[in-house]
Amino acid sequence: MCVKINEKQFVLRIIAQDNNSIKPGFISETEPKHQIHSSISAAINIIYKKLFKKTKTKYSGLNVLGLEEDEIIEELLSEVLFQPHGVLKETYFDVSPEEVWEKINACRGIDPMALFGLADSAVKDAMKKQMQVPLCNFKQWADLDIMMPIFKKYLKRRIGISDLPWHEFFIKWLNQKSSIIELTAALESIYPSNYKFGIHEFRAWKQMMKIVGCTNITPFSKNTSQLELY
Repeated sequence: MCVKINEKQFVLRIIAQDNNSIKPGFISETEPKHQIHSSISAAINIIYKKLFKKTKTKYSGLNVLGLEEDEIIEELLSEVLFQPHGVLKETYFDVSPEEVWEKINACRGIDPMALFGLADSAVKDAMKKQMQVPLCNFKQWADLDIMMPIFKKYLKRRIGISDLPWHEFFIKWLNQKSSIIELTAALESIYPSNYKFGIHEFRAWKQMMKIVGCTNITPFSKNTSQLELY
């Protein structure tokens, strides 16, 4: 890239650094001996001082490249679904997330859903599609390193028994001859007799089933029967 300051051209090159593959380095072609700089601003200011002997003058690399102009920023962000925002880290306590939000002066009067892009229709659609993608499939059910985090996130807090052999449910299913189960009957095999499922607990199981790659293949509606086949 090439920029012009005080009628002098500065040619900058972006390179990959050997010691940091994530953070790029910047080289000024104007320098007799190329030196790797950590930012565009550093590359411009160091060469500027050498050429013009002005030690107090400093330039913003983003400003020199025009990246702080409103029109360019708007163009760069035109297809970006989410923009990160910095928030001052402080500790607040209250009875709800909404009450805590209102205590933060910088956020007062601002819709948090809109601030973080969660009210945008494109973001909502993308999140819905992502939630429909299974995190694993039946070939990975025996692997507790994969299944345990899913269990903790989607099921653990919803079940009414602390030592429930939930993983045994999936292992039994893997080992049986038929690949089809009726959900309630299959769950009864790992629960105590006469156990009554709560609505939220049963919904959590259905969510867990979906996340680990199971598909509801029930051929009739709930008005016909309460059975659910997977």
